[in-house]
Amino acid sequence: MAWRLVMMIIVLRGDRNGVEAHDNNDSPSELAKLSELEMKTVENLEQQRMELQEENEKLMVLCSSYLPLVQKFQWRKSVPCLLNVEQAFVDFDGVLREIAATEEGLQQKQEEFRSLELLSSEMQDKKALVDKKLSALRYSLSNFSSSVAYFEQREVRAKARVNASVSYFRKKKEELARLQVCKEDAEANLRRIQKSEIELRSILEVLKSKIEEKNQRQETEKVLFAIDNIEKVDNTSQRNWQVCGKASELLKYEEEKNKLQSEMKLSREKACFYKKRIRGLE
Repeated sequence: MAWRLVMMIIVLRGDRNGVEAHDNNDSPSELAKLSELEMKTVENLEQQRMELQEENEKLMVLCSSYLPLVQKFQWRKSVPCLLNVEQAFVDFDGVLREIAATEEGLQQKQEEFRSLELLSSEMQDKKALVDKKLSALRYSLSNFSSSVAYFEQREVRAKARVNASVSYFRKKKEELARLQVCKEDAEANLRRIQKSEIELRSILEVLKSKIEEKNQRQETEKVLFAIDNIEKVDNTSQRNWQVCGKASELLKYEEEKNKLQSEMKLSREKACFYKKRIRGLE
């Protein structure tokens, strides 16, 4: 009987050590199995305790009936046996207390497990929310990168347009400078032409006055020639020579007049051309 009690204590202590070793890292299924094992162990211990109590009562009856004989012959052997039985009961009570403490620890572990499950569900919800935010952030970043690429392309196109506009502006500026030089030349030519036109007009006025004077003289000379037909031949020949000389001068004046008129016409055409060009530049 003492041997059975010792083996039971060893098993209980081994189970307790195993429980303490796995308290921190057991999964829910392992904890459930461990709880079932402890319940079975408690039931077995209760049953054996009852058997021990019955046997102890029988033993006490036997001891009370055979106590005189035992005291005579086996007193030295019986006392250690009784002490062992009492120690076994003490150890059994300690084991029961340890089992109760283990059950309390198991309940605490179960409560911790429930709280951890709640915390895990909350963490899963937070993780799902964070994943949604990350996906939204990735989507916004992809849109932002595409927008940046689009604006970079627009910037490149705008720079190309600006460069083309600058080159075109430079060309137009150079052309404007050349046209400005041409304008200045045209204005100088126009001033010269106007000056020449004034001079030509004055010359024409002089020539007209001279021609009118010569015409008047010629008329007067014709009248005088018709009246004075009785003069000498020498005087007549001399007058004819003078008339021929005057006619040749008149022809020269006419040629110069035509030449000047053609030059004036050409100068006026050039002036009109330069004026139109200047107006187009403006």
